[in-house]
Amino acid sequence: MTRPKPKPTPDDVYRACPGCEAQVILSVGSARLDKLARDGQIERYREGRDWRYPLQSLLKYQARKVAEAIGKRPVGRPRKVAPTTAAEQAGA
Repeated sequence: MTRPKPKPTPDDVYRACPGCEAQVILSVGSARLDKLARDGQIERYREGRDWRYPLQSLLKYQARKVAEAIGKRPVGRPRKVAPTTAAEQAGA
């Protein structure tokens, strides 16, 4: 059973999350999170030995991904279409 993602409050938007929380918020693994940060898609900074991810940066990334996904066909098998023959196409 999966846990519901915590909804940020206005005060939380300015806080920074450790990597484990950022992974839960974005539903990605540690390697993908590091790649997003290296590519500049999300921000991060060092605090001691740990990386911190500003929550505002994570929410902006989520909003961009949702905006990109709107209007796209869902991933899956293509629709089955009945094959047409040349005689059917000529008659239509």
